Amino acid sequence: MRLAYALAASLLLATHAGAAPIIQNVSGWVVTQVTPGGCTGRRAGAEVNTSFLINDRDRVVLMTARPEWRLEPKAIKATLTIDDQPPIAVSVDSLMVMVLFEPETAAFENRLLAAKTLQWHYPWGDFTADVTGIANAVEAVRQCNKQP
Repeated sequence: MRLAYALAASLLLATHAGAAPIIQNVSGWVVTQVTPGGCTGRRAGAEVNTSFLINDRDRVVLMTARPEWRLEPKAIKATLTIDDQPPIAVSVDSLMVMVLFEPETAAFENRLLAAKTLQWHYPWGDFTADVTGIANAVEAVRQCNKQP
């Protein structure tokens, strides 16, 4: 598992544990600063919670999570549907209560940032996430990451 994903997991777990102060609410997303220069965005959902951080390559790493998941760390095949577009086969990484996904290209990331709904198909089920306003939240996290 990539180091960025291990960082993502630790940041997300700290955020969910309530250890991170809320910086702001942006378009339905909660932006928190977990460490100096380490901020995340999170949106609770009915089917799955969605979080993200910006990695060291300035790319968005998306995370979907459910507290009852007990996932082994491994790469898995999934399908992602962005809004009403055709499904896309993607590779994701599972870890404990979350699944992590980093878009392969800037163009793919831009499609995600313009989305309102993401539908994930994992081997254990289908989950829909409302990601309305994610582009605004990503910009807020990027600004938060610049703060000491």
